[in-house]
Amino acid sequence: TLLYGHWSIMKWNRERRRLQIEDFEARIALMPLFQAETDRRTLQMLRENLEEEAIIMKDVPDWKVGESVFHTTRWVPPLI
Repeated sequence: TLLYGHWSIMKWNRERRRLQIEDFEARIALMPLFQAETDRRTLQMLRENLEEEAIIMKDVPDWKVGESVFHTTRWVPPLI
């Protein structure tokens, strides 16, 4: 019985490892879709922010909509 128990644990570990690899490969395959959805959401939010900024700052002279108020050219992703 000890040998059967050891064999069944080894068999289950192999099956579990195979299932983990399958899950990992599925996540890798879906990652571009998830990234595309995030990018779409970010672009929509940035577009809405620019429209709102244009409305709010329309009376401020020399204000350029969409111009960065920070002195850097580095892209910083917005916090959602």
